[in-house]
Amino acid sequence: MIRFCTLALVALALAACQGNGGAVSVRWRISNLSTGETWDPTTARSNDGSCCSDHDFAHNCATTSIWVVHTVSVVLRDPATDAPVPGIEPRTFLCDKRESTTPFDLPAGTFAIGLTAEVFDGLGNAAPGALPPPEVRTIVRGEVVNLQDIQIGVQPLPSASRPGVPLPGGTQMVTF
Repeated sequence: MIRFCTLALVALALAACQGNGGAVSVRWRISNLSTGETWDPTTARSNDGSCCSDHDFAHNCATTSIWVVHTVSVVLRDPATDAPVPGIEPRTFLCDKRESTTPFDLPAGTFAIGLTAEVFDGLGNAAPGALPPPEVRTIVRGEVVNLQDIQIGVQPLPSASRPGVPLPGGTQMVTF
């Protein structure tokens, strides 16, 4: 009887440690949309947790980097409107983690779950990363929703709003 009560208390304590909701696990890669080259974030990592195309001798993002990804965030959206769900803040991770799981504090329900990324171009300007649309999934208390290997597209091909793509070295541009 004592053994059963002890096991029951341990199980209850572990369930309480998980939190009161569900979680999302996600893994990401970086893909240069201009060249097709891909990176595992652990190989593109810098000292500050960012991922970038080039590193200096101290393993920081070099000033010649043509792209830098600082963070990625899991965002829950309303599947009908695609608007972020009010009151549920994005769960943010450093890029170099490559994969992460949110705490078990996300509410149960059906959401459009996706990633956003804090991406900069080679000139230090904020540049939207190209990401796939969110997936409609159901979060269940005590369970983990898995989002598979999501590609964060950097350095998209030029368009009318982006007339050129910085070359490695960051000073010249390629136009198409």
